[in-house]
Amino acid sequence: MSHAHAIRLKNMVIIALVVLATINLQATEACLTHDYNVVINNGLPPDSPDPLKLHCRSKNDDLGYHELQVNQNFTWSFCESLLYNTLFTCDVSWGRAYQGFQAFNSKNQGMCDGGLCLWQPRSDGIYFKGLEYPYFLKKFDWLFGRP
Repeated sequence: MSHAHAIRLKNMVIIALVVLATINLQATEACLTHDYNVVINNGLPPDSPDPLKLHCRSKNDDLGYHELQVNQNFTWSFCESLLYNTLFTCDVSWGRAYQGFQAFNSKNQGMCDGGLCLWQPRSDGIYFKGLEYPYFLKKFDWLFGRP
C-alpha cells in the first residue's frame, strides 16, 4: 500500500468516525418514541397565603421538591419509554390540602395527544387540559389533613 493511499484511507476513517459521532449525538438528543411536555401551573387565588408545593417523579427520575407562587409554572419534558410504560406521579399540597395524581401515564397518553399535558391546581381541586380536553376539566378534589 502506498503512503498516499494510506493517508487517504486514514482521512476517510477519521471522517467516518466524525460522521458517526455526529449521528450518535443527534440520536441521543431526539426521541425514538413520542416526546411530551408536562406543565403544572399554580392557578390558586392571587391572595393565597400559601405557595403550591409539589413533588413529581417517575421510576427513573425524581424531579425534586418545588414551591410555586401564583401563576408560576413547573415544566418538564421527556421521551416516552420504548416499552410504553412511562409513569410520572405528582404530590401537590396547599396549606392543609393535598392530592396525589398521575401527571402522565403511557396507558392514558391520548389525554396528552400532541405532546402537552397541562395541570392546574385551583382552590377547589386539580384541573387538566390537553388536546382531548380543550378546556380545563376538574379531575380531582383536594383532600384535607395530611396523608
